[in-house]
Amino acid sequence: MMRGDFSPGKGSNLSNDLEDRLRKALETRDRVEQQFRDQNQKLWAIMFIDASPSAQAVWKKDTAEAEALFDEYQHVAREQLMLYGPTFVDPAGGPQIVCCYEEVEQALKAANSLLDAMLEWNASRMGEEPLVPAIGLHKGYVVYRDGVLQQSNSANMAARVKGKAKPGQVLVSSELAKDLAKSQDFKFSKVGTYELKNIPEPQDLYEALPAKLPAPMKKAASKLPAYLAAKVQAGAGAVSGEKRTHNWAMVYIDVCGSTKKFWSYGDREATRLIEEYQKICNKTFTSQGCCFLRNCEGDQIVAGFELDNIDRAAVAAIQILQGLFKRNLTVRDNQKVQAAIGVHVGEMIFQGEEMLQSKDMRIGKMTQSSATAEDILITQQVVDTMHPDLHQFIAPFKTIKFEGLPDPTTLYTLKWFRTQLNTTHLRKILTTLYTNHRPKYR
Repeated sequence: MMRGDFSPGKGSNLSNDLEDRLRKALETRDRVEQQFRDQNQKLWAIMFIDASPSAQAVWKKDTAEAEALFDEYQHVAREQLMLYGPTFVDPAGGPQIVCCYEEVEQALKAANSLLDAMLEWNASRMGEEPLVPAIGLHKGYVVYRDGVLQQSNSANMAARVKGKAKPGQVLVSSELAKDLAKSQDFKFSKVGTYELKNIPEPQDLYEALPAKLPAPMKKAASKLPAYLAAKVQAGAGAVSGEKRTHNWAMVYIDVCGSTKKFWSYGDREATRLIEEYQKICNKTFTSQGCCFLRNCEGDQIVAGFELDNIDRAAVAAIQILQGLFKRNLTVRDNQKVQAAIGVHVGEMIFQGEEMLQSKDMRIGKMTQSSATAEDILITQQVVDTMHPDLHQFIAPFKTIKFEGLPDPTTLYTLKWFRTQLNTTHLRKILTTLYTNHRPKYR
């Protein structure tokens, strides 16, 4: 056969070979995706409950009084949630709760039972401002590993739905409303079509209301199935253990635009990228001597530093953004991960092994939420506590009134990019600060 003479048989073989390889590649991908789903995912209704918008009066109280009030709120709320057999309840305290149910109807019944219980509880608090949660629900595959609810498109959707709910309102996604369209117990009223943060497609949201007022549910444990009665009696899902308070520098870090970035990736690829990002962050925080480190809420990481090490908290934040910047130079655009960081000083509260929420912790988280990609925002309290040698890298940002908090918060930017605070300069500052012992700047 002459050069360039491709017979029909030869071309057909090449085409068949290419099709065969493509088919095998797709089969492998589908098999890996299915294996990830079988091992790590659950098809659950996921519910976000948040009383933060109505909690401003609580944060005005002293710490002990605020803690006691949130503890009572959590007890009342969790008692109702447990009656309907949740598959997961986030153990953290404060004004927020995340929980999941296998059955959508059970999730909605729990939500309405919780709001009814809140009405009674608030009525019993004579003269106090009511603490009323807003609730958002969605149904989908969530990533659940080692007893922890991790980053997933379904969790992101539920959180965004909750963000549109008003105190005392239960909003659900269109998927969940369709799932219960024939329910005799609930009716759904469309409240609008919304552009939800970092979710590419507009979403129809519905308010879920009982079709009729149900008779009060019997709450005695003896009326429940045995396995649920045992959970209720044991206080399952509630936080337990000794309560401790630490006055620390706290660093909150989150992936920017993760909802939008991971929406088209799928949960398996999102999980891989998050694990890579967590490895960079955790290694840096540990090397700088943090006294507390926790991966939580999907891609959020929280680190605590003793006040004598507050400069190292700032350095850790800088090194993390530098590390992510270097990593992003070597990967494709769709594999890049950018983070935003917030640093604050104040009380971090724990009960047993669980992290609760204090006013300062809320300020820390809201500071991080105010940061954009590759930004480090710090509060006035951090500036006042840091070593003066680091003040040259600080610039004013703005003063913000955070939702649910009584007082405005003054924020600054910690500059880290390019040569302004390179590794050599960092090493020199740290050597100066820690050759003997760090003097206390209070």
